[in-house]
Amino acid sequence: MLNIGDENEDVGVAAIVGEGVEEFRLPERLEMLLESEKSPTFFQQLEKYAWNPRDCSRNIYFKEEFPLTCFRSKSTGAADAVRGRVGFSQGIHMWAIHWPAQLRGLHPMSIVGSDDQSWGWNLSTLRLRHDCSSIESADYPAAMPYDDFEVPDTFGVVLDMYKGTLGFLILVGNKRCYLGDAFTGLRGKVLFPIISTSSVPCQVTITYNGGLDNGGKLNPAH
Repeated sequence: MLNIGDENEDVGVAAIVGEGVEEFRLPERLEMLLESEKSPTFFQQLEKYAWNPRDCSRNIYFKEEFPLTCFRSKSTGAADAVRGRVGFSQGIHMWAIHWPAQLRGLHPMSIVGSDDQSWGWNLSTLRLRHDCSSIESADYPAAMPYDDFEVPDTFGVVLDMYKGTLGFLILVGNKRCYLGDAFTGLRGKVLFPIISTSSVPCQVTITYNGGLDNGGKLNPAH
């Protein structure tokens, strides 16, 4: 059974150290996950991990032909959000977010959270936010993988509930680079993928890439 740790464990902002792409190595469990072989049925179950049409702002909408993508076309002067169908409390999980830079607007946030708490990354300012507040903010990544870094259109979100960490993954050329742990102290929580946007138009696609359970076995969806 997974040791979920103390309920009062501090939730904090993490930092990474190093210079250049070579320093952005993949954690061992993430590497295992990325190298795991997926069964043919896995790709038939991606909708299970898609955005939840019943758990979103009223200005978020969906198209039947694009079940993994949410859309927004009405400006309200405020941000809208959508949450994923599945929350995670154990194991390590990764999902890819495809969010074209030209459709992000001023405050695009990639978030994990529950009903009362959230931890996220502003893809425009490259600042971390806890509960959409600037009180516990920090630059992320702490070291840039290259000059004039901008978050690419597609990036990975890595939630490791063994360690209780949230981090992000990008491709630089053909090399996977883990940008480091953005947040720590997340063990013992149930966390859902979330995005928040104020952009019009906007479209964001989520693709679950798989998970490993607390015994190092593939998530049942595989």
